[in-house]
Amino acid sequence: MNKSAFTLAEILITLGIIGVVAALTISQLVQNYKQNSTATKLQSTVSMLNQALIRASEENGTPDTWGLTGYETDIVDVYLKPYLNIVKEYKPSNTTSKRYVLNNGTIISYALGGPYNRRGIFYIYVKDDYPNYTYGKTVFTFNLYIEGSRYSVTSTRDHSSYSLCDHFTKSKLSSFCLGNTGKIGYAPGIGCSALIECNGWKFPKEYPIKL
Repeated sequence: MNKSAFTLAEILITLGIIGVVAALTISQLVQNYKQNSTATKLQSTVSMLNQALIRASEENGTPDTWGLTGYETDIVDVYLKPYLNIVKEYKPSNTTSKRYVLNNGTIISYALGGPYNRRGIFYIYVKDDYPNYTYGKTVFTFNLYIEGSRYSVTSTRDHSSYSLCDHFTKSKLSSFCLGNTGKIGYAPGIGCSALIECNGWKFPKEYPIKL
């Protein structure tokens, strides 16, 4: 009776194919985990900031009355600290903004100013690798958007009243993301954050930066 068997070459080829498939699968699983973890942290941090703004407004009036016209007021330090669970604060060398480490592991800083309805920018760091941080990978931008007595921390609105989700395609937001600053008048890196927030706090398949 003839017995069929695999040759050594066939076994090695099969193992090679399995290895390639496993490497691709593991790489994608790692990327998916990083994206899901980052999106969850961003959503929770933005929620914390918005809740802190609501509570600060109950004590101090709405942010449109805070006189946010210059670059001298860190509203995290002045208004929001009592309503955020900050575990550590520090200031990197050669920077003007404090970093605040929150209990969910993210780090935030705040920069005041901006045209029209954008009255400040929150930077949310999932990793503080200053000075080599990358918009859309280790740091994400969200605006303090104020329109009259209405306010929110969001990446979906910038200096104008329209929603970036409705006004720009994913392709255009991706180009803003890759270009860091987008177009004149928009906060740096806002396209990266908007791609995630506009997609229901999930990284879209078209997201242009690998984490």
